[in-house]
Amino acid sequence: MKVIFSCLLATGLLFLLTGCGSKDESLESIDSISAETPAKISHSSTEEQSVFQGDIESITESDETTIQIKVVNVKEIEDPENIGTSFSNDGVTLNASNE
Repeated sequence: MKVIFSCLLATGLLFLLTGCGSKDESLESIDSISAETPAKISHSSTEEQSVFQGDIESITESDETTIQIKVVNVKEIEDPENIGTSFSNDGVTLNASNE
């Protein structure tokens, strides 16, 4: 019985140490990225840009340095990443600097 328990404990400890010790440096979480260290970002060789068209519903000044632009009836012109589905129903609010 002690042999089985010892083997299970040793195996569990081996898996624990292996899992905690093999950190992939290219997959850092946002919390662990330092402002001084540049983050590794992978880009494809051909980047495509999403292009949308919509109607401006309102422009409001949220504070002294920022304005909010509410865009509705958003239609995709080019959407290679299919992100238009996230704001096609309710529109999108853009925050922009006054400058």
